[in-house]
Formats: sequence, C-alpha cells, structure tokens
Amino acid sequence: MSKCDHCGKQCSLPFHCVYCGRLYCSDHRFPPSHNCMNKAGWRIRTSGSKSDINTAGNSSLPLKECFFCGVNTSKIFYCPLCGREFCSQHKLHQDHYSVPHRIPEQQKSSTPTNAGRHSKSYHRYHLLEAFFIIVAIMLVVIFILSINTINSRSGTTNLPVSSTTNYASNSQYIPPTISPPIVEYTTVQTTQATSIKTPIPLATKKYEAGLSAKTFAYVLRGTSSTIKVNLNSGVYTEILSKEPPAACVRYNYDSSPCTSDEIRQYFLKYIDEPDQKKYLDSLVNSIKSTSPTKDDQVRIAISLVQTIPYDYSKSRTVSTYLRYPYDVLYENTGICEEKSLLLAYLLRELGYGVVLFEFKSENHMAVGIKSPIQYSYINSGYAFVESTSPTIITDSQEDYVGAGKLTSTPQIFQISDGNSMTSISEEYNDAITFHQVYDQITQIHNTYGDVLDQYQYSRWMSLDNQWRTLCNKYGLKILTSS
Repeated sequence: MSKCDHCGKQCSLPFHCVYCGRLYCSDHRFPPSHNCMNKAGWRIRTSGSKSDINTAGNSSLPLKECFFCGVNTSKIFYCPLCGREFCSQHKLHQDHYSVPHRIPEQQKSSTPTNAGRHSKSYHRYHLLEAFFIIVAIMLVVIFILSINTINSRSGTTNLPVSSTTNYASNSQYIPPTISPPIVEYTTVQTTQATSIKTPIPLATKKYEAGLSAKTFAYVLRGTSSTIKVNLNSGVYTEILSKEPPAACVRYNYDSSPCTSDEIRQYFLKYIDEPDQKKYLDSLVNSIKSTSPTKDDQVRIAISLVQTIPYDYSKSRTVSTYLRYPYDVLYENTGICEEKSLLLAYLLRELGYGVVLFEFKSENHMAVGIKSPIQYSYINSGYAFVESTSPTIITDSQEDYVGAGKLTSTPQIFQISDGNSMTSISEEYNDAITFHQVYDQITQIHNTYGDVLDQYQYSRWMSLDNQWRTLCNKYGLKILTSS
C-alpha cells in the first residue's frame, strides 16, 4: 500500500501525476490540489487543447471532467473497463490505466517506480488501419488486372470483368511461370461445374532464429527436477512487436461494459497466439513424457509455472500490456495474469477442464482446474490453483499485499471443458493440515513466547516437522526471521 506524497494518506490504488511523477490519493490527484511544481503546464493544457474546448458548434453539451487529467470538456468518453469518463486524449484504456498488479506476500514494497509515457497504440492503430486499406486497394487492382490478362489469352477480352465462366471452362489453362512455388492445389468450382487449379504459396517464418535453451524447475511430491525447452529470440521479438488485443470496443457515448464473453475472448487471444503454439506444445509433450500418470502431469505443470519468478518490478509500475505465455517462458518471469494464462494453456493441452478466476476487488487472477464438486472453489466445479508462487492446489487462504485474503466473488471465464483431476483430494487434505499445523504453531508462540517447557517444546517440534514436510513436498518457501 502506497502513501499520498501530499497528505501521507495510505491508499491501495494511488493516482500517478504525469507532471511531477509522484503518487497521490483521490483528493489530491490533480496538480492544483497538491501544489504540483508543473501545474502551470497543466493549466495551459486544460485551457488550450483545441480538441477538448467546448466550441460553439456543441455549446449545448455539458462540460465534464476527465478523471485522469482533470480537463473540462464536452467530448467525454466512457471506459467500460474502468467505469470512468475521460477526455479524447485519454479515452483508450491503455492511455489512462494506472492500477498496479497485486504483489504476492513474499515481497512488500510501497515505493513505486516512475511510470513512462502513455501508450501511443491509438495512433499506431490508425496507421495500421490505413496500411490495410492501401493493401486491400492494391489487391483489388491486381485481381482486376489478372482477370483482364486471362480474358485476353482466351479470346474474350470484350466480356465484362464479372464474367469468369468462359476462361474457367478451359481445363488446359496453366498459370504463368512467375507464380510462387506450388505446394498444393485447390479446386475452384464455377457455374458450369468446371475448375482451375490455383497454387498456394508456402509461408516461411524468417523470425525463427536465435535458438535459446531454457530450463524450468518443478517439484513433484518432494522430488525436484527440471525440464528444458528450446525457444527462439526471433519469435520472442515477433510476438513482442504485436499490437496488444483489445478487450472490447465501444464508440461515442456507448457506456455499456464489456460482456463476459468479450473478456473471455480477450484472454483467449493471448492463449491462442499461433506463433507460440509450436513451442508451448513442445513443453506440453516434455511434461507428458516425464510421468505416465495424467494427474501427476498436471502437478508438474502447476509446479513449473508457480516456480517461475514473479515480476515484482512490473507489478509496481504502470503497465499497458500483458505478456503472452511464450514471453513468460522466454523472460522467465510474469505477474499473476500472465502466469495464469500460461498455466491455463498447459492444463488445457493436457486435456483438462480449465477456467480463470478474476478477482477485481483484489486485482488478482488465479486458475481453476476441473475437479469433484466437494474440492472445488465456491462450489464452481473447479479447484483453486494459485499461479504466482508455490502453493498447494486448492489452497485459497493465502494473504495478498494490500488486499489480505480473497473475499470477493470472482468472475469465472471458461477456457476449456475437459477431464477432471480426480486425485485432487490429496492436495485438498494436505492444504487443510498445512493451515491447522501453522495455526497451532502460531498459538504456541503467542501463548508461551520464545521460552517453552519440555512438553510444549516437544509439541512444537512435532508440529514444526510436520509443517516442514508439507513445505518440502510442494516446494513451498520457508521464510526464516532473524
């Protein structure tokens, strides 16, 4: 939890001032309210922006305040993800998103790093849109020219361009020699049941270069091991350069929020990125070859993702993008959403039913795996799986920095409907025992302090050994205090 740099108030979701780079509470988020050293620039910006001044043409519209920068403007845009209103300069979600990701309990920090400039993906989107329009026009022109060329060869140059039956009926027609290499032929039917054969060019991925072998650790019933995966820096660069997908698109004054299916499709765009499939499937096959037992393959995949280090630096900065699962493997780090998407892909390809649990109030995401109803989270039919750090499957009682325990009802997004983890009762019972033993150890310490008699010391030793055995079984980190 951070402090307001003006009044010192503790706030879990601080506002970042783009003029001085500090963090403030909701009462002091605008430059005038915290005596910003650059508030003069803010006044010039709010009074001189041509795009946000209430002109004579729309003088009847009421002025509203942008929630991000405080500009009073009649051109207001509603963000369905934040539920706030913004000016035209900050109407895209990535231009005003400033909610930090949740940090696990292992590391606490209240010192945020300075955020960079706002994303310019809005301008890149229009450039990309113009590029596709130009390409489409060029393709239409090439198509028309090719039809005219074929008509001239078949002696039907005076026929309309839309008529294709005469030249298509010539079964002896051979494509020009300048055509791309023929991989396979597809048959194109016409109204006269005749056909021509069109060559399909072979696509090559020139960015599959820069081989890099990565090693990932996991723990299965107290035994540690590793799995090696070959990745490519070229694929990483290619995926990193892609435009981040949008959750949903709304125009003008449409304030309707994103539907559950739209958000589900948004997450699937990260999971189903085609450039990463080859490498993620290689990891899945390595996991399958490690153990013949299906449920143990699940345990290996979960432990492998949990062991990937959490990205503390990204969780303390304003971020406008999520890593793809391939990026998490290549960089060997990720936040809760990113690691959950990677784990969801692995469990889905192992043949299991998978969902995502999104806790908006706690700003956290976890994975759910299909299980018997008695072991599932809030009777959803899916057991809770934490992805950020080593945790026993079904254990949802951990504390999160700035949020405490997960008490809100999550939104559930189904990724796949597959097999159920029928042997999950082992983890379910171990999670209950783990917390019972920990609570008894804590009670002994709070009651008797650091000096114990013979009976309480023997009791404490027995509980401590039991607790450490469970920690070693699941690769849990044991933190010691000085």
